[in-house]
Amino acid sequence: MPLWASQSTAIVQQHVKQITGIVNDTSGAPVIGANVVEVGSTNGTITDVDGKFTLNVSVGAKLKVSYIGYNDQQITVGNSNSLLRVRGLGTMGDASAMVVVDGVESTMSSVDPNDIENISILKDAAASAIYGVRAANGVILITTKKGTKGRTIVSYDGYVGWQSASRMPKFLDSYNYAVLMNEAYTNDGLKGPYDETALQKFKDGSDPDFYPNSDWLGTLLSENGLFNNHHLSIKGGGDKVTYSLAFNYHDKDGLIVNTNYNKFNVRANIDAQINSRLKLTTNMAVYRSNMTAPAAGISNLMHYDILSGRFRHTGKENH
Repeated sequence: MPLWASQSTAIVQQHVKQITGIVNDTSGAPVIGANVVEVGSTNGTITDVDGKFTLNVSVGAKLKVSYIGYNDQQITVGNSNSLLRVRGLGTMGDASAMVVVDGVESTMSSVDPNDIENISILKDAAASAIYGVRAANGVILITTKKGTKGRTIVSYDGYVGWQSASRMPKFLDSYNYAVLMNEAYTNDGLKGPYDETALQKFKDGSDPDFYPNSDWLGTLLSENGLFNNHHLSIKGGGDKVTYSLAFNYHDKDGLIVNTNYNKFNVRANIDAQINSRLKLTTNMAVYRSNMTAPAAGISNLMHYDILSGRFRHTGKENH
């Protein structure tokens, strides 16, 4: 019997996401005590009495959901787009649901939450009957807000903030790391890997090329990422024409130097009653996004930084 898992995403840091989801069985009932584990690690949790779970994982990680008597399910954590699984893995290799906004296939990230009027979900035969094989994993139908008859209403919503790395691992400096490594080898009846000369160079920093004392992880996540979001909407109309115009701008700096994500949305919904038999509806949307990130990928940088992070400085930093 397959497990069904749904997932919502809230960005906590540039490289880590907090995953909150629900695990259901084929009847839609919540599965209590299901294991949710990040593949390749010991990072995991179990679902509560409502089938819900929360877990902090890196972008690009895979979550494995398992329970006795059920087939395992895997979910890939996305980056800028949240990933919602409506049902189990399909046959096309892509288990994400099809997203349709105002009748046009789109993505979740192309719609600002302030513009959403209604969300509904189609699954099973209903989805495939309307949208074909692309809808094998379900369809998320999003309807955006329309204009209303009456006076013009202008509304603005915005926020500004910043983010910083939290719960950073605390590493020993290189000298104390080497001392403890020698002690561990001695306890096993072996000769320590670092002689007195090496220990002294670690301690005084006289040879930083071969005996470094660098905080690579702290250097990587050195920025306080500023972010801001602005949303402006204009709605109104008369007896013949109603309109809803929306503008959204989002900009976010990362925790790594020269990393940034920004997007710009414009949406216009106009309804015109031409005569008693003819009504003209226009839905227009423009979406642009740009991401500046390392070519190697942030997940790879984090992996190598953590591996080399044992050499953490306590005083003067050498790079």
